[in-house]
Amino acid sequence: MNKSKQQIIDDGRFAQRLMKDEDFTRFLSEVESEIFDAFCSSSAGDTQQRELLYAQKTGVDMVRSRLQALADNATLEEKGKK
Repeated sequence: MNKSKQQIIDDGRFAQRLMKDEDFTRFLSEVESEIFDAFCSSSAGDTQQRELLYAQKTGVDMVRSRLQALADNATLEEKGKK
């Protein structure tokens, strides 16, 4: 889907608000902590469980990366508007 410049800027601003939202960042950190605790309590031989936990951690990382990318794209668009 091709977004207009204004949509890119709007999405970036929303992403910036989310990244600065204390509750949202706390929720993500809590999820990461739960994943880490589950990983630590799993047995070394439980590869299926550890793969699932790795996938969950990767998902959290992807959310953070996507928000940052949206914010960065908005910054580039705003600089290009001037």
